[in-house]
Amino acid sequence: WKVTPSLGIANTTSGPFAVRNQRTDGQFVRQGKRFQFGLSLSPTFYGFFGGLGPLARIRHTISPALTYAYSPATDIPLDYVNAVTPVGQTPLLRSPQSQNLNLTLNQNFEGKPRRPAGDTTDAQVRTIRLLSIGTSGLSYDLEKAKLPGKRGWNTGTMSNTVASDLIPGLNLSISHELFIGQFD
Repeated sequence: WKVTPSLGIANTTSGPFAVRNQRTDGQFVRQGKRFQFGLSLSPTFYGFFGGLGPLARIRHTISPALTYAYSPATDIPLDYVNAVTPVGQTPLLRSPQSQNLNLTLNQNFEGKPRRPAGDTTDAQVRTIRLLSIGTSGLSYDLEKAKLPGKRGWNTGTMSNTVASDLIPGLNLSISHELFIGQFD
């Protein structure tokens, strides 16, 4: 099991750090910064199976990764809000608290070939990647889920990438919609 904490500093909003335009009279206005905290958990599970045909042994590896990220709510400076808010839209003077969960999954099936009859050398046998499946992340916003009429999902599409040493150059990507219509 691998547990990784993280601490970072990011802009208060997703916009640029400093802005200069006609609404600021040619002066730069800046947004603030806020802390970001996170924790990632990524265990790896192994399963071993007996051989099949030319393979002496098959290993199945499953590696999920769960990440939690948190940013506290913070105020946005009024001069910055006035500079970036489009005309006719309501200015937002506070950046809300953020809590997100993200889950990804990787799987590998590897085979170890049988040694030829009579082979007594200590030479390593090359492991063959039979199948590798990488599943894209699913993201869920805990704060958005608290809002009326919202579900919290940030991900409406999931994709899988498939590769194998058995077919050199194979790199297949499959994408699917998780929800019918608007997912949030």
